[in-house]
Amino acid sequence: MEILIKRPVVEKFRLGLDIDNVTANSSQLLVDILRERGFKSLERDHITNRPFHESPKFMELGISKETVSKILDSVWRDRYSHIELIDRSIGKGIKELRANHVSIDVITTMGARDHSIRPNLEVWLQGKGVVYDTVSFVGGNSEKAEAKLHTIVDDEQDLARLLSVKGRPGIIYDAPWNRKFVNDLAELPNPLIHTVNNWEELVSLVLDLNKAFRS
Repeated sequence: MEILIKRPVVEKFRLGLDIDNVTANSSQLLVDILRERGFKSLERDHITNRPFHESPKFMELGISKETVSKILDSVWRDRYSHIELIDRSIGKGIKELRANHVSIDVITTMGARDHSIRPNLEVWLQGKGVVYDTVSFVGGNSEKAEAKLHTIVDDEQDLARLLSVKGRPGIIYDAPWNRKFVNDLAELPNPLIHTVNNWEELVSLVLDLNKAFRS
């Protein structure tokens, strides 16, 4: 008689992974295109506000909301193959996370204005060797906060605040437009809001959260 031994099913820790400016450096391509159009003095570090067009440098140069929105959509429509990874260690980091029972659940507002560009995301992910478990397209932070994920890493501080109100950890990935909030957070910490500067720090933090989840 054959005896079957069932291995226990290990519940995965679900990491919500934002795309723009956490995985894909789309803001840099936005700046590159604007520089091609004559705004030679513009740098990524000049994007200090969200929405981007409200950054003082953008206002000084007369770069409108419509211009920014159209370029960001065109980046994913026509030039997505030129979008670089935000960090070259992403592939290695995801491999380590998945080996430790962390599910990589992409959740993004990419294509919220134009749904036709959404299929390009999976082409980009596969082309860059970014392994993932699921992909979800949402309309905004409120939808992200409702997703059944243990935490989400995002470049928007508002999402981290929303998650913390719900009693869940939120992770802010470094970007010029969230640094003021992060600096303020250092003065008045929130134990449920974490900050990371790169993917090495992100992987270390998620592994710690995963360990706490299992304890």
